[in-house]
Amino acid sequence: MSNLKLWLFTALAGIGLILSAAEQDRYELRFQKSVAPAGGAGEVGRLRFDSELYDAVGDLKAELRFYDGQGREVPFRVRKAVTEPERRNTFDEVPSRIIALDQQGNTGIFTVENPSGAAIGMLRVDTADRDFDKTLTVEAGDDGKNWRRVAGPQPFYDYSSRGPLRNVRIGFPAVKARYFRVLIGSYVENEPLPSSRVITGSGEPRTERIWMERRLKVDAVALLKPVEGTVHAGKEELFAYALEPQGERREENGWTVLTFRSLREPLAELEIRSSTPDYVREAVVFGSTDGRKFVRLAAAPLFRLRFDPAQPDSAPVKLAETRYPFYRVEIRNDDNRPLEDITVQARGPGYFAEFLTRDRPAELRYGGDVPVPKYDLPAVLDRMQNPAVQEWKTGPGKANPEFRADRINLYRWLPGAALVILGTVLCWALWRGIKTIEQP
Repeated sequence: MSNLKLWLFTALAGIGLILSAAEQDRYELRFQKSVAPAGGAGEVGRLRFDSELYDAVGDLKAELRFYDGQGREVPFRVRKAVTEPERRNTFDEVPSRIIALDQQGNTGIFTVENPSGAAIGMLRVDTADRDFDKTLTVEAGDDGKNWRRVAGPQPFYDYSSRGPLRNVRIGFPAVKARYFRVLIGSYVENEPLPSSRVITGSGEPRTERIWMERRLKVDAVALLKPVEGTVHAGKEELFAYALEPQGERREENGWTVLTFRSLREPLAELEIRSSTPDYVREAVVFGSTDGRKFVRLAAAPLFRLRFDPAQPDSAPVKLAETRYPFYRVEIRNDDNRPLEDITVQARGPGYFAEFLTRDRPAELRYGGDVPVPKYDLPAVLDRMQNPAVQEWKTGPGKANPEFRADRINLYRWLPGAALVILGTVLCWALWRGIKTIEQP
Protein backbone atom coordinates (compact mmCIF):
# COMPACT_ATOMS: atom_id res chain seq x y z
CA MET A 1 0.00 0.00 0.00
CA SER A 2 2.84 2.33 0.83
CA ASN A 3 4.38 1.64 -2.60
CA LEU A 4 1.10 2.58 -4.29
CA LYS A 5 0.97 5.83 -2.32
CA LEU A 6 4.53 6.63 -3.33
CA TRP A 7 3.74 5.99 -6.97
CA LEU A 8 0.62 8.15 -6.86
CA PHE A 9 2.48 10.96 -5.12
CA THR A 10 5.29 10.87 -7.66
CA ALA A 11 2.86 10.83 -10.60
CA LEU A 12 0.90 13.78 -9.25
CA ALA A 13 4.10 15.71 -8.58
CA GLY A 14 5.32 15.07 -12.14
CA ILE A 15 2.02 16.18 -13.64
CA GLY A 16 2.14 19.29 -11.50
CA LEU A 17 5.64 20.08 -12.69
CA ILE A 18 4.59 19.72 -16.32
CA LEU A 19 1.56 21.93 -15.86
CA SER A 20 3.58 24.59 -14.04
CA ALA A 21 6.20 24.49 -16.79
CA ALA A 22 3.46 25.22 -19.32
CA GLU A 23 3.14 28.66 -17.71
CA GLN A 24 6.76 29.50 -18.50
CA ASP A 25 5.79 31.87 -21.35
CA ARG A 26 4.54 34.41 -18.81
CA TYR A 27 7.97 34.56 -17.21
CA GLU A 28 10.12 34.44 -20.37
CA LEU A 29 8.57 37.53 -21.99
CA ARG A 30 10.53 40.61 -20.96
CA PHE A 31 8.03 43.39 -21.66
CA GLN A 32 4.33 44.08 -21.39
CA LYS A 33 1.72 46.56 -22.60
CA SER A 34 -1.88 47.08 -21.64
CA VAL A 35 -4.38 46.66 -24.49
CA ALA A 36 -7.84 48.17 -24.85
CA PRO A 37 -10.41 48.92 -27.59
CA ALA A 38 -9.80 52.16 -29.50
CA GLY A 39 -13.55 52.68 -29.99
CA GLY A 40 -16.48 51.16 -31.78
CA ALA A 41 -17.55 47.53 -31.58
CA GLY A 42 -16.88 44.30 -33.45
CA GLU A 43 -16.53 40.56 -33.17
CA VAL A 44 -12.85 40.55 -34.13
CA GLY A 45 -10.26 42.76 -32.49
CA ARG A 46 -7.29 44.02 -34.49
CA LEU A 47 -4.13 45.45 -32.94
CA ARG A 48 -1.41 46.88 -35.20
CA PHE A 49 2.17 46.40 -34.03
CA ASP A 50 4.26 49.49 -33.28
CA SER A 51 7.99 50.21 -33.62
CA GLU A 52 8.60 49.52 -29.93
CA LEU A 53 7.30 45.98 -30.36
CA TYR A 54 9.22 45.40 -33.63
CA ASP A 55 12.46 46.41 -31.92
CA ALA A 56 11.95 43.96 -29.04
CA VAL A 57 10.55 40.93 -30.88
CA GLY A 58 12.51 38.60 -33.15
CA ASP A 59 9.81 36.23 -34.45
CA LEU A 60 6.64 38.27 -34.92
CA LYS A 61 4.47 35.15 -34.89
CA ALA A 62 5.96 33.58 -31.78
CA GLU A 63 7.47 35.96 -29.24
CA LEU A 64 4.29 37.55 -27.94
CA ARG A 65 1.25 36.47 -25.94
CA PHE A 66 -2.10 38.02 -24.96
CA TYR A 67 -3.67 37.52 -21.53
CA ASP A 68 -7.03 38.51 -20.06
CA GLY A 69 -7.61 40.17 -16.73
CA GLN A 70 -7.39 36.82 -14.87
CA GLY A 71 -4.08 35.88 -16.46
CA ARG A 72 -5.58 33.37 -18.90
CA GLU A 73 -3.95 33.16 -22.31
CA VAL A 74 -6.01 34.63 -25.18
CA PRO A 75 -5.68 32.96 -28.62
CA PHE A 76 -4.63 35.24 -31.50
CA ARG A 77 -3.15 35.14 -34.98
CA VAL A 78 -0.72 37.47 -36.78
CA ARG A 79 -1.43 38.85 -40.27
CA LYS A 80 -0.09 41.44 -42.73
CA ALA A 81 -2.06 44.53 -43.64
CA VAL A 82 -3.37 44.62 -47.23
CA THR A 83 -5.02 47.36 -49.27
CA GLU A 84 -8.64 47.31 -50.41
CA PRO A 85 -9.41 45.63 -53.75
CA GLU A 86 -9.07 48.03 -56.67
CA ARG A 87 -10.13 48.30 -60.32
CA ARG A 88 -7.30 48.87 -62.79
CA ASN A 89 -7.87 50.04 -66.35
CA THR A 90 -5.80 48.51 -69.14
CA PHE A 91 -5.10 49.12 -72.84
CA ASP A 92 -5.58 46.70 -75.71
CA GLU A 93 -3.84 47.05 -79.05
CA VAL A 94 -6.13 47.42 -82.07
CA PRO A 95 -5.29 46.59 -85.71
CA SER A 96 -3.44 49.45 -87.42
CA ARG A 97 -1.00 50.06 -90.25
CA ILE A 98 1.34 52.82 -91.41
CA ILE A 99 0.02 54.11 -94.74
CA ALA A 100 2.34 57.05 -95.39
CA LEU A 101 5.82 58.31 -94.50
CA ASP A 102 7.10 61.87 -94.84
CA GLN A 103 9.81 64.16 -93.52
CA GLN A 104 9.83 67.92 -92.90
CA GLY A 105 13.26 69.17 -91.93
CA ASN A 106 14.41 67.04 -89.00
CA THR A 107 10.91 65.78 -88.21
CA GLY A 108 9.73 62.33 -89.31
CA ILE A 109 5.98 61.99 -90.00
CA PHE A 110 4.06 58.71 -89.93
CA THR A 111 0.40 58.43 -90.92
CA VAL A 112 -1.37 55.49 -89.26
CA GLU A 113 -4.79 54.12 -90.21
CA ASN A 114 -7.27 52.94 -87.56
CA PRO A 115 -9.66 50.73 -89.58
CA SER A 116 -11.51 49.50 -86.47
CA GLY A 117 -12.75 53.00 -85.63
CA ALA A 118 -12.17 52.30 -81.92
CA ALA A 119 -11.52 55.17 -79.54
CA ILE A 120 -7.75 55.43 -79.04
CA GLY A 121 -6.21 56.52 -75.73
CA MET A 122 -2.55 55.64 -76.13
CA LEU A 123 0.04 55.33 -78.89
CA ARG A 124 3.29 53.37 -78.83
CA VAL A 125 6.23 53.67 -81.22
CA ASP A 126 8.14 50.42 -81.69
CA THR A 127 11.80 50.94 -82.51
CA ALA A 128 14.93 48.91 -81.98
CA ASP A 129 17.11 52.05 -81.83
CA ARG A 130 18.72 52.96 -78.51
CA ASP A 131 20.15 56.14 -76.98
CA PHE A 132 18.09 58.88 -78.57
CA ASP A 133 16.39 62.04 -77.34
CA LYS A 134 13.55 63.48 -79.46
CA THR A 135 9.98 64.78 -79.26
CA LEU A 136 6.69 63.06 -80.01
CA THR A 137 3.44 64.70 -81.17
CA VAL A 138 0.14 63.01 -82.07
CA GLU A 139 -2.57 64.42 -84.33
CA ALA A 140 -5.93 62.94 -85.34
CA GLY A 141 -8.10 63.35 -88.43
CA ASP A 142 -11.01 61.74 -90.24
CA ASP A 143 -9.99 62.40 -93.82
CA GLY A 144 -6.19 62.18 -93.68
CA LYS A 145 -5.86 65.88 -94.62
CA ASN A 146 -7.20 68.02 -91.80
CA TRP A 147 -5.48 67.34 -88.46
CA ARG A 148 -6.10 68.33 -84.87
CA ARG A 149 -3.47 67.89 -82.16
CA VAL A 150 -4.42 65.45 -79.40
CA ALA A 151 -1.10 65.11 -77.52
CA GLY A 152 2.43 66.47 -77.34
CA PRO A 153 4.97 67.53 -78.05
CA GLN A 154 6.44 65.52 -75.22
CA PRO A 155 9.92 64.05 -74.60
CA PHE A 156 10.50 60.81 -76.48
CA TYR A 157 13.75 59.14 -75.52
CA ASP A 158 15.82 56.10 -74.68
CA TYR A 159 18.76 56.04 -72.24
CA SER A 160 18.85 52.26 -71.88
CA SER A 161 22.65 52.16 -71.87
CA ARG A 162 22.50 54.07 -68.55
CA GLY A 163 19.42 52.58 -66.89
CA PRO A 164 15.79 51.51 -67.44
CA LEU A 165 14.90 54.90 -68.95
CA ARG A 166 12.79 54.54 -72.06
CA ASN A 167 9.67 56.51 -72.94
CA VAL A 168 8.16 55.47 -76.29
CA ARG A 169 4.47 55.83 -75.36
CA ILE A 170 2.16 58.79 -75.23
CA GLY A 171 -1.26 58.79 -73.60
CA PHE A 172 -4.18 61.15 -74.17
CA PRO A 173 -7.95 61.36 -73.61
CA ALA A 174 -9.63 58.74 -75.78
CA VAL A 175 -10.47 60.03 -79.24
CA LYS A 176 -12.21 58.40 -82.22
CA ALA A 177 -10.58 59.03 -85.58
CA ARG A 178 -9.90 57.16 -88.82
CA TYR A 179 -6.32 58.37 -89.06
CA PHE A 180 -3.56 59.39 -86.67
CA ARG A 181 -0.41 61.29 -87.56
CA VAL A 182 2.75 60.81 -85.50
CA LEU A 183 5.49 63.47 -85.63
CA ILE A 184 8.93 62.51 -84.28
CA GLY A 185 11.23 65.52 -84.11
CA SER A 186 14.79 66.17 -82.95
CA TYR A 187 15.72 68.93 -80.56
CA VAL A 188 17.07 72.05 -82.24
CA GLU A 189 20.70 71.67 -83.30
CA ASN A 190 23.35 73.52 -81.22
CA GLU A 191 20.92 73.98 -78.32
CA PRO A 192 21.77 72.38 -74.94
CA LEU A 193 19.80 69.19 -74.52
CA PRO A 194 18.13 68.30 -71.23
CA SER A 195 19.79 64.92 -71.54
CA SER A 196 23.22 66.51 -71.30
CA ARG A 197 22.57 67.20 -67.61
CA VAL A 198 21.53 63.60 -67.12
CA ILE A 199 24.75 62.24 -68.54
CA THR A 200 27.29 64.57 -66.97
CA GLY A 201 25.62 65.53 -63.70
CA SER A 202 24.26 68.81 -62.37
CA GLY A 203 26.46 71.86 -62.94
CA GLU A 204 29.05 70.24 -65.22
CA PRO A 205 30.56 72.74 -67.70
CA ARG A 206 30.74 70.30 -70.61
CA THR A 207 27.82 68.93 -72.62
CA GLU A 208 27.60 65.44 -74.06
CA ARG A 209 24.89 64.53 -76.55
CA ILE A 210 23.37 61.19 -77.41
CA TRP A 211 20.72 62.36 -79.90
CA MET A 212 20.97 61.73 -83.64
CA GLU A 213 19.78 63.96 -86.48
CA ARG A 214 18.91 60.90 -88.51
CA ARG A 215 15.38 59.60 -88.35
CA LEU A 216 14.72 56.66 -86.09
CA LYS A 217 14.10 53.28 -87.65
CA VAL A 218 10.45 52.82 -86.70
CA ASP A 219 9.26 49.23 -86.92
CA ALA A 220 5.60 49.91 -86.12
CA VAL A 221 3.20 52.39 -84.52
CA ALA A 222 0.69 50.70 -82.25
CA LEU A 223 -2.71 52.19 -81.42
CA LEU A 224 -4.20 51.16 -78.08
CA LYS A 225 -7.77 51.51 -76.85
CA PRO A 226 -8.67 51.90 -73.15
CA VAL A 227 -10.43 48.91 -71.57
CA GLU A 228 -12.25 48.97 -68.27
CA GLY A 229 -10.10 46.97 -65.92
CA THR A 230 -10.99 44.10 -63.64
CA VAL A 231 -11.09 44.17 -59.88
CA HIS A 232 -7.77 43.06 -58.41
CA ALA A 233 -7.34 41.70 -54.91
CA GLY A 234 -5.76 43.97 -52.35
CA LYS A 235 -1.98 44.03 -52.28
CA GLU A 236 0.44 44.30 -49.39
CA GLU A 237 0.04 47.69 -47.74
CA LEU A 238 3.26 49.58 -47.00
CA PHE A 239 3.80 51.98 -44.11
CA ALA A 240 6.46 54.65 -43.63
CA TYR A 241 9.12 53.90 -41.02
CA ALA A 242 11.74 56.28 -39.66
CA LEU A 243 15.49 55.85 -40.20
CA GLU A 244 17.87 57.65 -37.85
CA PRO A 245 21.09 58.89 -39.55
CA GLN A 246 24.29 57.53 -38.00
CA GLY A 247 27.27 59.82 -38.40
CA GLU A 248 27.95 62.26 -41.23
CA ARG A 249 27.51 61.67 -44.94
CA ARG A 250 30.79 60.55 -46.55
CA GLU A 251 32.24 60.75 -50.07
CA GLU A 252 34.54 57.79 -50.80
CA ASN A 253 36.13 57.01 -54.19
CA GLY A 254 33.24 58.33 -56.25
CA TRP A 255 30.55 56.97 -53.91
CA THR A 256 28.26 58.80 -51.49
CA VAL A 257 27.83 56.77 -48.28
CA LEU A 258 25.00 57.20 -45.73
CA THR A 259 24.37 55.00 -42.66
CA PHE A 260 21.11 54.70 -40.71
CA ARG A 261 19.74 53.08 -37.54
CA SER A 262 16.39 51.29 -37.66
CA LEU A 263 14.05 49.96 -34.98
CA ARG A 264 13.97 46.60 -36.78
CA GLU A 265 10.71 47.34 -38.54
CA PRO A 266 10.02 45.03 -41.50
CA LEU A 267 11.38 47.06 -44.44
CA ALA A 268 10.50 46.30 -48.07
CA GLU A 269 11.81 49.37 -49.91
CA LEU A 270 13.91 52.52 -49.57
CA GLU A 271 12.90 55.64 -51.51
CA ILE A 272 15.98 57.76 -52.21
CA ARG A 273 15.54 61.33 -53.44
CA SER A 274 17.75 64.37 -54.12
CA SER A 275 17.14 68.04 -54.89
CA THR A 276 19.55 67.82 -57.85
CA PRO A 277 17.49 68.69 -60.98
CA ASP A 278 18.41 65.88 -63.41
CA TYR A 279 20.57 62.85 -62.75
CA VAL A 280 21.09 59.15 -63.38
CA ARG A 281 22.95 57.14 -60.74
CA GLU A 282 23.01 53.70 -59.08
CA ALA A 283 22.08 53.02 -55.44
CA VAL A 284 23.22 50.00 -53.43
CA VAL A 285 21.69 49.07 -50.03
CA PHE A 286 23.42 47.06 -47.29
CA GLY A 287 22.19 45.71 -43.93
CA SER A 288 23.99 44.93 -40.68
CA THR A 289 23.21 43.42 -37.28
CA ASP A 290 26.00 45.25 -35.44
CA GLY A 291 26.71 48.38 -37.50
CA ARG A 292 30.16 47.13 -38.52
CA LYS A 293 29.82 44.20 -40.92
CA PHE A 294 27.35 44.90 -43.72
CA VAL A 295 25.84 42.50 -46.27
CA ARG A 296 24.58 43.62 -49.67
CA LEU A 297 20.77 43.54 -49.94
CA ALA A 298 19.83 45.18 -53.24
CA ALA A 299 20.86 47.60 -55.99
CA ALA A 300 18.79 49.68 -58.41
CA PRO A 301 19.04 52.66 -60.79
CA LEU A 302 18.44 56.07 -59.24
CA PHE A 303 17.27 58.89 -61.51
CA ARG A 304 15.27 62.08 -61.83
CA LEU A 305 14.28 63.68 -65.15
CA ARG A 306 12.60 67.02 -64.56
CA PHE A 307 12.54 67.93 -68.26
CA ASP A 308 9.95 65.16 -68.82
CA PRO A 309 6.87 65.64 -66.62
CA ALA A 310 5.54 62.27 -67.77
CA GLN A 311 8.60 60.39 -66.52
CA PRO A 312 8.29 59.61 -62.80
CA ASP A 313 11.31 59.55 -60.57
CA SER A 314 13.06 56.24 -60.11
CA ALA A 315 11.18 53.58 -58.18
CA PRO A 316 12.26 52.83 -54.61
CA VAL A 317 14.99 50.26 -54.11
CA LYS A 318 13.12 47.01 -53.45
CA LEU A 319 14.27 44.74 -50.62
CA ALA A 320 13.29 41.25 -49.66
CA GLU A 321 11.48 41.91 -46.38
CA THR A 322 14.22 42.46 -43.83
CA ARG A 323 14.59 43.66 -40.23
CA TYR A 324 18.17 44.79 -39.75
CA PRO A 325 18.98 47.35 -37.04
CA PHE A 326 21.47 49.13 -39.35
CA TYR A 327 21.41 50.05 -43.05
CA ARG A 328 23.93 51.65 -45.37
CA VAL A 329 23.13 53.36 -48.67
CA GLU A 330 25.86 53.86 -51.27
CA ILE A 331 25.27 56.03 -54.37
CA ARG A 332 27.65 55.65 -57.30
CA ASN A 333 28.57 58.99 -58.85
CA ASP A 334 31.37 57.97 -61.26
CA ASP A 335 32.73 61.28 -62.64
CA ASN A 336 29.60 63.26 -61.76
CA ARG A 337 29.19 65.66 -58.87
CA PRO A 338 27.62 64.12 -55.74
CA LEU A 339 23.88 64.55 -55.37
CA GLU A 340 22.60 67.30 -53.11
CA ASP A 341 20.15 67.12 -50.18
CA ILE A 342 19.68 63.35 -50.21
CA THR A 343 16.69 61.99 -48.28
CA VAL A 344 15.90 58.32 -47.59
CA GLN A 345 12.38 57.15 -46.72
CA ALA A 346 11.88 53.55 -45.57
CA ARG A 347 8.63 51.67 -46.11
CA GLY A 348 7.51 48.19 -45.23
CA PRO A 349 4.51 45.99 -44.45
CA GLY A 350 2.52 46.37 -41.28
CA TYR A 351 1.69 43.42 -39.04
CA PHE A 352 -1.29 43.16 -36.71
CA ALA A 353 -2.77 40.64 -34.31
CA GLU A 354 -6.36 39.41 -34.54
CA PHE A 355 -8.39 37.91 -31.69
CA LEU A 356 -11.99 37.47 -30.62
CA THR A 357 -13.16 40.51 -28.65
CA ARG A 358 -15.30 38.28 -26.41
CA ASP A 359 -12.04 36.96 -24.90
CA ARG A 360 -11.33 40.51 -23.63
CA PRO A 361 -7.52 40.59 -23.74
CA ALA A 362 -6.12 43.04 -21.23
CA GLU A 363 -2.36 42.61 -21.58
CA LEU A 364 0.24 41.94 -24.26
CA ARG A 365 3.57 40.41 -23.24
CA TYR A 366 6.45 40.24 -25.72
CA GLY A 367 10.19 39.95 -26.23
CA GLY A 368 11.38 36.47 -25.28
CA ASP A 369 12.44 33.09 -26.59
CA VAL A 370 9.10 31.29 -26.65
CA PRO A 371 7.69 28.89 -29.29
CA VAL A 372 4.99 29.62 -31.86
CA PRO A 373 1.62 29.16 -30.11
CA LYS A 374 -0.82 26.59 -31.49
CA TYR A 375 -4.45 27.68 -31.54
CA ASP A 376 -7.47 26.71 -33.62
CA LEU A 377 -8.38 30.41 -33.82
CA PRO A 378 -7.25 30.92 -37.47
CA ALA A 379 -9.77 28.31 -38.64
CA VAL A 380 -12.48 29.92 -36.49
CA LEU A 381 -11.79 33.38 -37.95
CA ASP A 382 -11.70 32.10 -41.53
CA ARG A 383 -15.16 30.55 -41.10
CA MET A 384 -16.67 33.87 -39.98
CA GLN A 385 -18.49 35.70 -42.78
CA ASN A 386 -17.39 39.36 -42.97
CA PRO A 387 -17.12 39.89 -39.21
CA ALA A 388 -17.14 43.43 -37.84
CA VAL A 389 -13.62 44.53 -36.90
CA GLN A 390 -12.80 46.60 -33.84
CA GLU A 391 -9.47 48.45 -33.69
CA TRP A 392 -7.46 48.11 -30.47
CA LYS A 393 -4.60 50.13 -29.07
CA THR A 394 -1.73 49.55 -26.63
CA GLY A 395 -0.45 51.50 -23.70
CA PRO A 396 3.24 52.33 -23.16
CA GLY A 397 5.65 49.42 -22.92
CA LYS A 398 7.25 48.52 -19.59
CA ALA A 399 9.27 45.71 -18.05
CA ASN A 400 7.39 42.52 -17.16
CA PRO A 401 7.57 42.34 -13.33
CA GLU A 402 7.26 38.53 -13.46
CA PHE A 403 10.25 38.14 -15.79
CA ARG A 404 13.03 36.22 -14.07
CA ALA A 405 16.09 35.23 -16.03
CA ASP A 406 16.92 32.50 -13.51
CA ARG A 407 13.47 30.95 -13.96
CA ILE A 408 13.89 30.44 -17.69
CA ASN A 409 16.43 27.62 -17.48
CA LEU A 410 14.54 26.11 -14.57
CA TYR A 411 11.29 25.94 -16.51
CA ARG A 412 13.04 24.60 -19.57
CA TRP A 413 14.36 21.48 -17.83
CA LEU A 414 11.36 20.91 -15.53
CA PRO A 415 9.21 19.09 -18.16
CA GLY A 416 12.11 16.78 -19.03
CA ALA A 417 12.85 16.14 -15.37
CA ALA A 418 9.19 15.37 -14.67
CA LEU A 419 9.05 12.88 -17.52
CA VAL A 420 12.24 11.18 -16.34
CA ILE A 421 10.79 10.86 -12.81
CA LEU A 422 7.52 9.47 -14.11
CA GLY A 423 9.32 6.99 -16.35
CA THR A 424 11.52 5.85 -13.48
CA VAL A 425 8.55 5.33 -11.15
CA LEU A 426 6.62 3.40 -13.81
CA CYS A 427 9.60 1.13 -14.50
CA TRP A 428 10.10 0.55 -10.79
CA ALA A 429 6.38 -0.25 -10.32
CA LEU A 430 6.48 -2.64 -13.25
CA TRP A 431 9.55 -4.38 -11.86
CA ARG A 432 7.92 -4.68 -8.42
CA GLY A 433 4.78 -6.14 -9.98
CA ILE A 434 6.78 -8.75 -11.90
CA LYS A 435 8.72 -9.73 -8.77
CA THR A 436 5.46 -10.07 -6.82
CA ILE A 437 3.99 -12.39 -9.46
CA GLU A 438 7.12 -14.55 -9.51
CA GLN A 439 7.04 -15.12 -5.75
CA PRO A 440 5.47 -18.55 -4.80
